[in-house]
Amino acid sequence: MFGEPILGITLVSLDDLADVIYDYLFEGYEMWVRRRDRQPLTHMEIDYVLREEAQNMAEDGYPLKWRMLKDALVLYQDQSVPPFGKVAYLFYKKYASQNELRESFFPSQMKRFEASGKGKVKPRPAKKK
Repeated sequence: MFGEPILGITLVSLDDLADVIYDYLFEGYEMWVRRRDRQPLTHMEIDYVLREEAQNMAEDGYPLKWRMLKDALVLYQDQSVPPFGKVAYLFYKKYASQNELRESFFPSQMKRFEASGKGKVKPRPAKKK
């Protein structure tokens, strides 16, 4: 937990917390999010977390990947794809604001991604071992 605990309550600046989360995700760590009561997250809660973190991470151009594990949302930065590529564009198109999308991608990139495959990504073949 970050911040200074006072009477069992942790005080933290949301900007500081966003910076710390950004640093850890950029360094390859995962972020686990769960409800305090350990009930499963709702679709609205998952969508909210993804939108907030997409806005936080957009400047790097890597998309976030996520999975559910033991009623927790697990987020990590997908550095296996090119930054500011089509996969990243589709992620940020879905989860970031239009302003954030325009700040992160050139108009020519967005037009090219939209024109190729109508915004769909073809699945990549699995890596051979």
